[in-house]
Amino acid sequence: MHSRIHHAFTFITGTRPDVGAVVDILARFGQDVVSLLERAGLHIVTLVASQKIADFSPTLAAAGVDDGVPAVFVATEARIYVRCPVPLTVGHAIGLAIDFSLGRPSARDPQIVAAYRAAAARNAFITSLAYATPGTYVAEALRAFYGCDEPIPGWPAATPERLMAIDPVMYGLTARLASRIPLAAGRLAS
Repeated sequence: MHSRIHHAFTFITGTRPDVGAVVDILARFGQDVVSLLERAGLHIVTLVASQKIADFSPTLAAAGVDDGVPAVFVATEARIYVRCPVPLTVGHAIGLAIDFSLGRPSARDPQIVAAYRAAAARNAFITSLAYATPGTYVAEALRAFYGCDEPIPGWPAATPERLMAIDPVMYGLTARLASRIPLAAGRLAS
């Protein structure tokens, strides 16, 4: 799987060859996700912590975004920029890329939007990253569903079991999204 990922994606590196760490994280999502993102034309840019993402991303430069961004998915560029290759940040960016590659169900599926609103009403999110928008809600649910987590002191675990316990409705919706990925990957290829 790891060699497939190396060949599937264009890794654009500044001066940081942390590609191996990103590949390990991407492998946690499995072959179907790798195929989906590959066929969607995703590129991954790895940078050293001192490099500014805005120096590599015209979209973020135009928006004036850069400070403190450890990893980010830029939909208009089909790129994930990574300065800090850890499961939390890269997994979240991959979750956003999956949502985008599936046609943004976070914005279009009324059941997901309703689940987000219900979670907001009860303040029941898998992590605080999930709170911002329905897109980040889906991204964190996908990260948890695929078990892309590592223990961080003071940060809640993003695991399938915890997602099921905190938000069983979103767990079910995430499982439904995951079941669409193989078909979507094949459909994008044609």
